[in-house]
Amino acid sequence: MKQINILQIISSKDAIGGAQEHTRILCSGLDKNKYRVIVVTRPGSIVPYYREQGFEVIPVELRHNPGSILKLLGIIKKYKIHIVHTHNMLADRRGCVAGWLG
Repeated sequence: MKQINILQIISSKDAIGGAQEHTRILCSGLDKNKYRVIVVTRPGSIVPYYREQGFEVIPVELRHNPGSILKLLGIIKKYKIHIVHTHNMLADRRGCVAGWLG
């Protein structure tokens, strides 16, 4: 069975918080044989936290960086993303545009 590639985008950079925990629980609950999850987040303590959980993490500075839309678009193309799931308003803005373009 072909894996479904999911891009989780969260704009938080700290490892502690509701959206961060929600994303961790959501990603942990997916069957790794069926789904490949890539998490894009801002550089910060959240990156090693998610990597310790076994997630594939790509740090991208989303704040004050309109070019991040192009980086997200590149990730969508490179990893052949099927689903873009965003968390937080900043991730929503960047991720929705990149997902729509991808």
